[in-house]
Amino acid sequence: MRILRNTMILLFVACALLCGFSVAKELRESDSTYPQIQFESDTIQMALGDEEEKLLEGVTAYDEKDGDLTEQVFVESISNFISPGISNVTYVVYDSNQHIARETRTVEYLDYTSPRFVLNHSTVFYVGESISLKDFIHAEDVIDGDISDNIRFSASSISTAAEGLQSLTVRVSNSKGDVSELTLNIRVTGDGRTTPRIDLSQYIVYMDQGESFSPRAYLDSVTQADGTPMSVSDVTIENNVFEDEPGVYTVVYSITDENGNRGVTELVVVVEGGETAE
Repeated sequence: MRILRNTMILLFVACALLCGFSVAKELRESDSTYPQIQFESDTIQMALGDEEEKLLEGVTAYDEKDGDLTEQVFVESISNFISPGISNVTYVVYDSNQHIARETRTVEYLDYTSPRFVLNHSTVFYVGESISLKDFIHAEDVIDGDISDNIRFSASSISTAAEGLQSLTVRVSNSKGDVSELTLNIRVTGDGRTTPRIDLSQYIVYMDQGESFSPRAYLDSVTQADGTPMSVSDVTIENNVFEDEPGVYTVVYSITDENGNRGVTELVVVVEGGETAE
């Protein structure tokens, strides 16, 4: 009996020593450090068409145990815009013990522009003329393409029952959360069956602050009510665009035929470069 007891004691001591050695080894080999991600710059600039790999430029990662982990860094997420053309980019890396590091910096898309509206008709309509807002106004975006289905109108329709001026505000957003808004003054006038017609190459123009603007360059054609051509040079232009001041402007084109009938059309000009005035 005494021999058995001593044997059990020896086995217990041996197991305790073995466990102690094992725990000590695990403690020596355990990794209590975490990897670190560093950036050469807190903001990276790129174009919308650049590959995602460009986001990894200037990004390095290091771990005390594993060493250089730069090749293991990946982009976890890109946020919606925090301001037009600027997003937060979050990077992640794991070490061999599955410790995680996560850091964020900003990306600026240099060629980004906010969504823009397209007008398929002048903002001038004649009494009795029908207006389909969805056909009249479209929207385009450099990221999402045609986003006309996202447009929200301040009114469901425009009345052409009588002459007058009506206000219409349109608003559209893209998939990155950038919102554009524009207020248009819709003019209802005269009888289109007897007035000359002035056609423009486009009915809304976006330009940068300080950019030169030539309103006559947008004249396409002028015809009498019966379709007979008239001289473009006879068109009178009222241009109130201030090229150095961001805002929304209206250029008025008019012409009067030999019978005294006056035709009118308008061009909306958006000068970008700051907060635009409605």
